Amino acid sequence: YDADRARLVAYLIGRTEGNPLFLRELLRTLQDEGLLVPAGERWAVGDLERTPVPPLLRQVIVGRVARLGPETERLLAAAAVIGPTP
Repeated sequence: YDADRARLVAYLIGRTEGNPLFLRELLRTLQDEGLLVPAGERWAVGDLERTPVPPLLRQVIVGRVARLGPETERLLAAAAVIGPTP
């Protein structure tokens, strides 16, 4: 249990960086995808790497990117492939 809890907390902090909207939607998505399920008085945590981007956040991101124009969208697509830097 403690290992699952520590893994979940580290995952949530790493993915949401403290953003309450992202945290709430990510938890909702984990439950919807069956990756966070009640197990008695505890929660069972599945393979967190399979978690998709929460649908609400995907809609917000797509809408905001669409307003930036094609050149910025192209640059963001390239940056997404490169990924974050350490």
